[in-house]
Amino acid sequence: MSRQSSNEFRDGLLWNGFDYTRQAWVVDGKYVCCGHPETMNCGCFGKEHAGETSLEGEE
Repeated sequence: MSRQSSNEFRDGLLWNGFDYTRQAWVVDGKYVCCGHPETMNCGCFGKEHAGETSLEGEE
């Protein structure tokens, strides 16, 4: 059994969905901030790379 994803890819990059490798959400081809409180200092990929272009390619 494999997980079914509704991720959307464009030009071989994740456009909308979840990057499972980096554990971060992508919207319109950009990583979005994780949403954890600032006081948590989580170090999530999404928080550290918010606004950067998606790195995940279509498998």
